[in-house]
Amino acid sequence: MLYIGIVLYNSLIEHSKILTTDINGIDCTIIFSDNSDIETIRRKNQRYAEANAIQYKNNNGNIGLSRAYNSILKQLPKDNKEDYLMWLDDDTEISNKFIRELILAIKDGYDVIMPKIVGQEGIIYSPNEYGYLKNRLILNKKRADLINFNRINAINSCLTVRLQLYKEMVYNEQLFLDQVDQLFFDNIRKLDLQYKVLASHVNQNFSQRNEIIGSSYLARFIIRKKDILTYGRLSPVNNIFLSRIKILMLSIKFTMKTKDFSYLKEGIK
Repeated sequence: MLYIGIVLYNSLIEHSKILTTDINGIDCTIIFSDNSDIETIRRKNQRYAEANAIQYKNNNGNIGLSRAYNSILKQLPKDNKEDYLMWLDDDTEISNKFIRELILAIKDGYDVIMPKIVGQEGIIYSPNEYGYLKNRLILNKKRADLINFNRINAINSCLTVRLQLYKEMVYNEQLFLDQVDQLFFDNIRKLDLQYKVLASHVNQNFSQRNEIIGSSYLARFIIRKKDILTYGRLSPVNNIFLSRIKILMLSIKFTMKTKDFSYLKEGIK
C-alpha cells in the first residue's frame, strides 16, 4: 500500500493537484492534515472530505509542520514492510513517469526514495549533500551520479519512506516549520538504509528565493531563526555556534535584498 500525506495551509482539498493525477491501478490512500488558520477554509475542506470519503485531519489552526506530519503518521499502520508513505505538497504536480519509477523502486525494496526537485531557475535543490552552513547541490555537478549517501539530505516534498521506519523515528515537534526534514535526515543517516534517487524531475516553486518584499518576510524570518537555533541544539551533526553563523549570514542576505536593517538587527540578537 502507498499512502500519500499532504499538509494543507489555507488551501482547499479540491484544488490539490494529486486529485487530477492519473493514479488509477495503484493501491494508494491519500491523507490530508489541515493547518489552515482560516476557519471557513477548514469547514469547506471538512465537508469536501466527508462528501468524497477522503481521510482528513482538522488541526484547528496552524500547529506547525512537524506536528502536522506526525498527525498523519499517527493514523497509519507501521508493521507491514510493504507499506510506504509519500509526502506531497498540495500544489505539486507529479508525472506518470515519476509514479511508474516510484512503484518500481518500491517493488525493488528501497527504504527511502526521492525524485530530483527542481526550482524555477532549473537548479536541482533536492536531494543534496549535507553541509555545515549550506548544503551542497551536488546533482548540478558534472558527476551527478556520485552523490554520497552517507551525507544525503532531501526535502520532504515527494519523499517516499518505508512506513516501518516511522515506528520509532518521527518528526521532532520542537521545530515548527524549518529544518524539519533536515533533522529527520540527520537522524536516519545513522541507520543502514537503501536510498534511491529517481531519474524523474519534479518542479517546485520556491517562492521565497525570488520574492522578499520589504519587511513583509520579517515575521517569517523570526520563525526561521528560532527553528535554526533549535536545530543546532538537536542535530547530531550541528551546533549552536554554526546555527548562529547561518542566521547572521541569512540576515545579511535579506538586509541586502530588502534594504531593511530589521533583518540584521534580528540576526545579531
